[in-house]
Formats: sequence, C-alpha cells, structure tokens
Amino acid sequence: MTQKKMFVWLGLAVAAIFVLAFAPALWQMVRGPVPGAVPEHDLPWQVQALPDGSSRVFGLALGPGRLADARARWPDNFQLALLVDGTDAATLEAYVENVQLGFVSGRLIVSAMLPAAQMQGLRERASKIEPLASGAHRYTLAAQDLALADGASLRGISLIPALQLDAALVQQRFGAPAERLQLQGLEHWLYPALGLAISLDPKGKELLQYVAPADFSARLREPLLALQKSGAQ
Repeated sequence: MTQKKMFVWLGLAVAAIFVLAFAPALWQMVRGPVPGAVPEHDLPWQVQALPDGSSRVFGLALGPGRLADARARWPDNFQLALLVDGTDAATLEAYVENVQLGFVSGRLIVSAMLPAAQMQGLRERASKIEPLASGAHRYTLAAQDLALADGASLRGISLIPALQLDAALVQQRFGAPAERLQLQGLEHWLYPALGLAISLDPKGKELLQYVAPADFSARLREPLLALQKSGAQ
C-alpha cells in the first residue's frame, strides 16, 4: 500500500469513528422523543419561564437560585473564579467541562453575583490574579471565601454544545426566534420569553446563553445591539 493510500484509509477510519461517536446523539436531537420512552430531562430546549420573571433550566433557577446549587449539580471539575473585565465589572464564573444534559454533552459557564461590597472583598482577598488575553483579569478566590461565593445568586448559564447545531435544527427544537441579529459573521437568535440567545457560527461552535427572562433585555439584547451599532459606525 502506498503512503498516499494509507493516509486516505486513515482519514476514512477517523471519520467513521467520529460518525459512530456522535451520530446517535445528533439523530436523537433531530427525531425527537421515542413514543413510550422515559422522557429526557434538562435538555437545552427545556426552559421553564416562571411568572416572577425567573426561569429554570438544567435543574437550576436563574434569579432565585444560588451558586451552591450549580456546584452540587456538577461537583467534579467546578472551576470557580472572579472575572473582572476592562470596565472593572466583576462576575463570579464557574467553568464546567464535559457536562451531560440528557443526551446532549458540552461545556458550561455559570455566572453568579453577590452584592458589590462582597464582590470587592472577594477581589481584595484573592490568592492569585492572572491577566487574560481579552484584557480581563481572573482572580482565584481565597479558600475562606468559597462558602461566601456559594451564596451568590445565579445570573446566567452559557452552553457550548459538543455537536454542531445548524439553523434548521435550532428552529425545530426552540421554535422561530422573536428577533435575529447579524453581528461579526454570527447570527444571533433571540428568545426573550425564555431568556435565551443562541449564537450560530458557521465556522465554529454555537453558544447558548440563558438568563432570567426579566434580565434578557439588559443582559443579552442591549449589549448585542450596542456591538452591532458600534460595528456599523
């Protein structure tokens, strides 16, 4: 066998492994639940909007829920830090890798907030500060502050699914968006009633951002509109 043929067969073998690994989950996403089967829970499109303006997704309450709820849900590899951006705005963020949400896998970022004075205290007592490429800084919390951080209110969840989602699949599962925005090569589908924004990237991974519906305009829509306006100038 020539070297060229060997590389061709190797490529086909890798492709076959990929298909076998991900095709079942993708097929299940497209076809929907099997009649008579036990229903899946905590799937990305199973968002419950509540009358008080909060919501529940992945078993967590956005608004009244606490960071401790997310830590209890995914205790392994729960990487927590205080993130301070270029405008000096601080947010508690927990990165959770390789989560399983029903039959959908991916990565999560959970954001939470404490009152401003407590956030400042976390910052002052941090055991380590790291600059990030974005211009933000990552503060590693002091050990004695972890219990305080656990009481922070859940503000949002971002999901990067392992599988590529196209527009047809998103519309099938989430329905038609209330609004679509084009920004920097991405298409953003907005679902204000669910507190959800989905960013479709034809060249990369999709991003699903969940907040309480009451916070949707301020935390998701308005920042996107501001970026869109600045890009047009």
